[in-house]
Amino acid sequence: MRIAIFHGTMGSPQGNWFPWLARGLTARGHDVSVPILPTPEGQNLQNWIAATQQQISDLEKVNILVGHSCGASFIPHLIAALNLRPRLCVMVSPFSGPLGYPDYDTLNQTFFLKEHELCKIGSLSEGTKTTKETAEERTADGNLRPTRFVIFHGDNDPYVPLDQARAIAEGLEGDLVIIPGGGHLNAEFGYTTLP
Repeated sequence: MRIAIFHGTMGSPQGNWFPWLARGLTARGHDVSVPILPTPEGQNLQNWIAATQQQISDLEKVNILVGHSCGASFIPHLIAALNLRPRLCVMVSPFSGPLGYPDYDTLNQTFFLKEHELCKIGSLSEGTKTTKETAEERTADGNLRPTRFVIFHGDNDPYVPLDQARAIAEGLEGDLVIIPGGGHLNAEFGYTTLP
């Protein structure tokens, strides 16, 4: 399997639980990419898409997308912009709109997820694919395999309200997993692993 992991605002591939996840997946024989995304300088949706395309070849062949915070909110935009069809998207502590932190809201504004955009992305995951398909993208009855979205969120995240994660899960028709006492599910809250 090919897997991409996306860090968040003011983050890096070396932060939080990203190295732990990348090592574990690589040890199991998976091809793992953790691109360096421009932040805070040059942080916007178009620059992150360009950086991802430069660092990950054949993005349409990536099976699983994993992201934290802004990296999680980036995933639906990436899918829509490039018409991707990953099998699974794991979104950890995503946001859909302003958080009330002006410095972060300015950096994150191009990553906000509006309800109609989420519904469009959710329907894209079940629609017709325009890029080359592989046999594993079809179910036994010949239909295109839909993308599965799983959203993890702490019940006490001080930065991203749980309501935003609920809205994202609903819009994408994804599964919401609430972690009691998880905070923002990052190193600040003890998450250098995310089993």
